[in-house]
Amino acid sequence: MNKYTQKSGKWVYQPNQTTPFRLSRTRIEMFLDCHRCFYLANRLGLGRPSMPGFSLNTAVDELLKKEFDFEIPVLIKTEKEIKKIADAIPKNWQNDKQQRTDIAYLFKEFDYEKIVTELPFNKDVVDIRYVKGAVFWNLSRKDYNKSRLNKLIGRKFYKYMTLRNVNTARFLAKQK
Repeated sequence: MNKYTQKSGKWVYQPNQTTPFRLSRTRIEMFLDCHRCFYLANRLGLGRPSMPGFSLNTAVDELLKKEFDFEIPVLIKTEKEIKKIADAIPKNWQNDKQQRTDIAYLFKEFDYEKIVTELPFNKDVVDIRYVKGAVFWNLSRKDYNKSRLNKLIGRKFYKYMTLRNVNTARFLAKQK
């Protein structure tokens, strides 16, 4: 007999089983993210709830195209995604008189780590970082003219990102 019981294609814990129940890193992360999801998956064999479809994205895109007669892509991120991105920004990166920090929330077509190398910025004066869902950068305001930030406009991927400054990104992450 197998040491795990399979139910709906998932390994399920049985309270009176005598063998240890193995937990993967993914299952531990699931427990930390959502205790209820962990219980449903590991005790009842139910999969984690899937993300809702992008019907809202699609509907908004279609209405904007109909109204303005050209495409205006709309990016929708979950609260969890927004918080994860904001948490990845170094705390000392600010938007003030000395420095500038911006975040580019990425559409899925351009959400990959290599995007950092494709940005036309002067990497000698701009510190650029990637986290799933966004790219963010920081520079000294005195180096702005050397940064080539304005070269971003007109690039193929420019219309597949939504730009915000670090203050807005942190504000959005703190909303309940």
